[in-house]
Amino acid sequence: MFYFESQFIKTDVTAVKILRNYYLVGVGGYLHVFDKNTYKLITKIYVFEGQKIYEIIPDADENKILLYGGRYLKVITTDQNFTCVNESACKIASDWILAAKWTDNYQQIVTVSIHNRLQIWNTDLEGITEISSEEKCILYSAFIYGDRFEELVILSGTVFSEVLIWRPDKNGESLVLKRLQKHKGVIFSVHYNEVSNYICSSSDDRSAVVWKPKNENLLTELEQENIEINITCHVFGHFSRIFRCHILQECFLTVGEDSLLNIWTFDGSLIRKIETSQGGPVWAIDADENDNIMLIGSSDCAATLFPINCNFEEQTLSIPDKVPKNLTILANNNLVVVSESGTIYYYIKKRLEWVQVHKHYDLKSYCVVVVSKCRNLVALAGFHGQIYIYKQENDELHEIVSYKTKTKSRIFSLHWISCTTFLTCQSEGIMTVYGLKNNNVVPLSNFILPPSKERWSTTAVFTEKNFVVGDRKGNLHLFELGRLEAVQTLKKVHSYLGVTSLMMENNKLTSLGRNATIKTFTLKNGRLHLNSSNKLPFMWLANIIGDLLLAFSGDKFVLWNHEAKRVIFEKSCGGGHRSWDFHRTDNKVVFSYIKDKKIHVDLILNNFSPVDLIESFQVKEINSVKIIKVFDNYVVVSGGEDTTLRINLHTKNNFISLVSLKPHLSSIRTIATYKVVKKSGGNNETYLVFSGGGRAQIICWKLEVLTTESAVKDVICSEQHSYYKIIDCEESEMRIMDLVVTSIQNQLLLFAACSDGNIKIFFIDVDSSGKYCLKFYRDVFYKLRCILKLCKINIFSRDIFATMATDGQLVFWDMSNICRSKSEIKWFHSIQSHQSGINSYDYKLLNDNLCLFLTGGDDNAIVLNLVRFQNKTSVTIDNIDIFTDSGTHCAQITGVFLSDKYFITASIDQRIAIFEWQLLDEKLICKYITKYNTAVADLQGLCCFENSDFDAFVYGKGIEYIKIKKKS
Repeated sequence: MFYFESQFIKTDVTAVKILRNYYLVGVGGYLHVFDKNTYKLITKIYVFEGQKIYEIIPDADENKILLYGGRYLKVITTDQNFTCVNESACKIASDWILAAKWTDNYQQIVTVSIHNRLQIWNTDLEGITEISSEEKCILYSAFIYGDRFEELVILSGTVFSEVLIWRPDKNGESLVLKRLQKHKGVIFSVHYNEVSNYICSSSDDRSAVVWKPKNENLLTELEQENIEINITCHVFGHFSRIFRCHILQECFLTVGEDSLLNIWTFDGSLIRKIETSQGGPVWAIDADENDNIMLIGSSDCAATLFPINCNFEEQTLSIPDKVPKNLTILANNNLVVVSESGTIYYYIKKRLEWVQVHKHYDLKSYCVVVVSKCRNLVALAGFHGQIYIYKQENDELHEIVSYKTKTKSRIFSLHWISCTTFLTCQSEGIMTVYGLKNNNVVPLSNFILPPSKERWSTTAVFTEKNFVVGDRKGNLHLFELGRLEAVQTLKKVHSYLGVTSLMMENNKLTSLGRNATIKTFTLKNGRLHLNSSNKLPFMWLANIIGDLLLAFSGDKFVLWNHEAKRVIFEKSCGGGHRSWDFHRTDNKVVFSYIKDKKIHVDLILNNFSPVDLIESFQVKEINSVKIIKVFDNYVVVSGGEDTTLRINLHTKNNFISLVSLKPHLSSIRTIATYKVVKKSGGNNETYLVFSGGGRAQIICWKLEVLTTESAVKDVICSEQHSYYKIIDCEESEMRIMDLVVTSIQNQLLLFAACSDGNIKIFFIDVDSSGKYCLKFYRDVFYKLRCILKLCKINIFSRDIFATMATDGQLVFWDMSNICRSKSEIKWFHSIQSHQSGINSYDYKLLNDNLCLFLTGGDDNAIVLNLVRFQNKTSVTIDNIDIFTDSGTHCAQITGVFLSDKYFITASIDQRIAIFEWQLLDEKLICKYITKYNTAVADLQGLCCFENSDFDAFVYGKGIEYIKIKKKS
């Protein structure tokens, strides 16, 4: 009656493979095929239902591909272009599979299972024989070496910290030929490379061990009377368990739970450390040394390409003066260095030559050096208001203008606004904008900073008629041309440590500071309005260039991809207080700094940026998803255990990341949305979004969906207010479990179900600045039980609320007079629906007083209650009938959806079940129809839309969008 079509899935990437022309990626039970040149998705192949793919093994011609996951085995056949894909064979084995391989000219398949047994299959996956090792133990990993059965060698990683090496024997139990013992934990991965002749093992003891057979290959060594396999290195480079190791010809790779990818030499030296994802585990890795490419799959749902070797150069330079003080990089990567004696040196890179340009005696004790936006002009400013501007032309640097300000006071800072305009800040906060015309400096406008302890600017940006200036004390000031004083001051935007950088694009301002915070503002009606505030993992944020954020963490300079949330380069340089500069062109990145009276230049020539075949998503479990349907698009708002609120857009072919915000102190448990009624015309829609969770924190956001006639153009999300109650040291932390936004008596209210048994009620108002804010009104106490769910039903023009708690009761409250009276409110009816906590609900009003209430609980039960509301002097409820199902699912029910004829349930057991219901003479008749197994683990909920079919979104460790269609 129904069939399921998965539209997209975002979950752990557990298998990757590099072919000649394609990248293969296993996401859940689907094989994604990407073009190697364009990185575009070519096709998505359905492989397993409800089971992840753990390895992808092509044959020599790449026409047949063997895949396995759990106990499932499958062979698919394909043409060279993946345009025609067919299932060749499928099998469910009797034991969990850890390794598989084609053998005997690709006419047979061998697998190693978790109980240290080898099975042989033909290409139709019909079992031929099974061979056991003499060591009958549980394995966590295995590797198969050899192309023919007579040459097979099995390397088994055991739970007892050993790597067992054995060869299958058809005549009896196979003997263990060698035991490799060095680890102190279970062996998560074993790999052998025949070319380099090294074995590598990794473990949950956070180490990897490299072993080398004495002979030229492992098979020859195992034929010796005394087998000798020696340790070449034992490395510790991870903070937690190492899940995969991979041997190459010149190096070996390790990846693990800490999201790090480490590249090592065979003597144990760390070549490079790469942060691959947002802090989640890395599950899969493959590499191609000919193309200098590594492909990894992570728990943040990303599949990413990294270069194995970066073309990296490092130089150390000295100037004749021996004491460099300031440096900057020009457009052609030449350097300008000013020494302590005030001498300007120009380094011509292609000639490796220093040229002494000029000596400014008046800059000997103090000098500000700033390069222009185009990097062809350098401004030098001094203690007595002097400004010198130099220009680079044809590998020559010459002075084009010198100027002295009227006040002749110290120039604390100078900022290039454009290649012909700059701003200076002098004593008493006096700022002047200058223009550079015909090699003359011309004053254009004056401003003054408000009084403060350290009264000078640190960064500035210009847009049309406004200047935005950040100062040393972390304040932002908005100036208008023609007005001396600031028209708006935002205090302590970046605490007291100072604003480091400002960027303006399309009236959107981004500010960085030395307090680990990045903030965005919108310039609207001559005022700055805060959109978002995000905490980053580095204290000193310096600048954003394209997709790169420049930062300092302690004494290290860090390049961080702020879109993919990963470190791609770091260098110990001594910290951000010293003179440094960074320049990026299409194929080069240059970082230069002064340390120990030397000039250090780091140059990366190519391929330093990773490429995401699949963009990252949330690293940990998603606890809540709210979906806003706009035309045929879905705006997906999600939050979970990684404390990040994400907004994504699903169109017909894409799942696009729009906004990622991390202001929550703890996990996000629940999200609620409320559509704001339009006051004027237009296609744009505005929503209030409320996110709540740990630390009793609730954040209010304004979500603006900007649309064209038939599509979503952009989404703007701005933080409005954050509610957080500081508790006494003796109190326990309370958690927000569910949120409901509703209007009662023309007052917008937010109801929060809490883990301490209270319902917190807030007024939602607009403050004087036009922002929405939360004002705590009162608590309504239920009992000392965690309230898990909360919902509102409007019946008889009354506001009836239902609460669901860990006691399994469905409890009803009349909140109609909540705004008028602060008298004690008590529930008026309860139904014992479940034995324990109720995790999910949906309801449907059948007529004026008859209601169906569907709940799912921790007791694995699905309960459908038919109740009748009576309106006498007060509302009363009669229980008419009840339907209970506790056998369809084998774990907690976490999501339910109720429609006119059907209801859908989702459970932690990864099943989505459909039931049919009908009402005959006020009796419920329900029938189970069918189910679907998703590969998204730990399901936490279900969102569903009913059109002609059902659009179902299930989420947990990832998210999957499934169309549930009725068979014609």
